[in-house]
Amino acid sequence: MTDEKLRVLTVRQPHATLIINRIKDVENRSRRTHYRGSLLIHSAKVFGRANEEAALDTIQTHGINMIDAMLLCSPHWAPRGFILGTVEVVGCVQDSSSEWAEPGKWHWILENPQPWPEPVLWRGQQGLWQITQAELDEKRREMAHDSA
Repeated sequence: MTDEKLRVLTVRQPHATLIINRIKDVENRSRRTHYRGSLLIHSAKVFGRANEEAALDTIQTHGINMIDAMLLCSPHWAPRGFILGTVEVVGCVQDSSSEWAEPGKWHWILENPQPWPEPVLWRGQQGLWQITQAELDEKRREMAHDSA
């Protein structure tokens, strides 16, 4: 087991799923980050009806058809309260040309999303937070044991 620290960012659905599935390449935040490197994407549990409608509108404006949009917002395709995989943070700017960039926000530039075959149930936090590789490995063992 290792004490290697892993950085984690909680993102509301369906944006977490869009990021991890190579659709969304920018995460809009009110604060900048100086961090560069691997980042675990955690899906927030909170997802109100107003957020869902706004997310569906956003997804449709980016060329995703309504059926795919509904799937991306469903609990099966957009699980809540799980670490879904990893991305690389390669920059942080306020003038990204990405279609996902929102004016007036910091644009965390994300590349190389790697979805995990089995998302890991985890309680999220605000901001950029950390877990250890040992904690992640233990949670995976627990989940495997519980499903056996």
